[in-house]
Amino acid sequence: MKKIGFLVAFLICGYFGYSQDIIVMNDGNELKCNIREVTNSVIKFAEVDETKNVIRQLAVADVYLIIYEDGKREFIKKSEKSSNYKNLDNTVGSEIVSKNNLDVRIIDARSESLIIGRVPGLIRGTKMKVKDKKNKWIESVHKLLKERLDKKGIKDNSEAEYYFDVELNKLYFEQQDKFTHIQIIQKIEAKITLRNIDNKNIVFEKNIVQHKSTKAAVVRKYCKLNGYKLKQTGCIFLYVIDDMISELNSDTTFNKIIQ
Repeated sequence: MKKIGFLVAFLICGYFGYSQDIIVMNDGNELKCNIREVTNSVIKFAEVDETKNVIRQLAVADVYLIIYEDGKREFIKKSEKSSNYKNLDNTVGSEIVSKNNLDVRIIDARSESLIIGRVPGLIRGTKMKVKDKKNKWIESVHKLLKERLDKKGIKDNSEAEYYFDVELNKLYFEQQDKFTHIQIIQKIEAKITLRNIDNKNIVFEKNIVQHKSTKAAVVRKYCKLNGYKLKQTGCIFLYVIDDMISELNSDTTFNKIIQ
């Protein structure tokens, strides 16, 4: 009985010993840690591999997002905002930005990061969840997004003066078996933000929602025409990703800023 009690205690300690939170900085770097306290000005934490129980802290102003151990996400709201900018769907300043002066960052801001879609189950009429436990889907979508943005002229430059953030708020697909064909439903919701790295001013901001429902054969053909295979992880979202970029490129305000 003592051995069992010791084993249970060991497993519990092991579980909590490996639990961790993630702090995402404004520059995109991630810090794995155990958060102790969050105040209006600082975030106090202990590093995961810290041998001593040393509490460190970061300024809230330097943090973009906190991902807690249970999957909960907390975006850090910045109170500073330049008087030259307006709170509109498109937030615009007076700056002109070159397409070659952008540090492209894809940020996963989904509330349900584990579930990526649904497909027909083994029993007719039922649905089975498509899970992304190892983040293979989202990593593939991140890569695909950067490739498609690059093709449209928005190139990633790590030494740029502006962040081009694509904040993915929703990413979902559903496969439906119809009598004559397979129907694919794709959804993507994203927030595009262009900000000056030095002064953090927002130059452009736009929320985009794209939804498409079409035959699997059409999606497969579209992927093939663009040099992809539908069976490649993440390529099922190619249609809505391109539609999202097209909507952005057709935005009059965006075209005035990005040159």
